[in-house]
Amino acid sequence: VKLLPVINAKEPLLRQRYYGIGYNNKTKCPDCSADGEMLEFKNTTFKNLSRNICEAAKKANTAVIKLEGKADEAWLEHLCRKQFTLSDRENLEKIIIVDSNNVYIYKK
Repeated sequence: VKLLPVINAKEPLLRQRYYGIGYNNKTKCPDCSADGEMLEFKNTTFKNLSRNICEAAKKANTAVIKLEGKADEAWLEHLCRKQFTLSDRENLEKIIIVDSNNVYIYKK
C-alpha cells in the first residue's frame, strides 16, 4: 500500500509519476494505491452511502467505505450492484464495505 500525495492539477508530470499514466482525473487525488489499484476511503452512514460511493468513484476505481453500524447483506449487494450501472461511476471497479462485523467486496 502506498499513500499518495495531493498534487495540484497544474503539475501533470508529477500527477503522472505518482498516479500513473492511466489515471484520467485531472483535478481529484486518490488516497492510496495498492496492487495497481487506486483507492479512496470514506466513512459514512446508511443515509449517505450512495453519495459517498459517488464521491469516491470520482477519485479512484476502488471505493473503501467504513459504514457505521451493521449492514444487511442483501440490501448492500443491491445498492452496490446499482452503483456500477450509474453513468457518473463508470470508472468504479470495486466497492469494499466494512461494517461493525464484516467486510463485503463487490466487483463490477
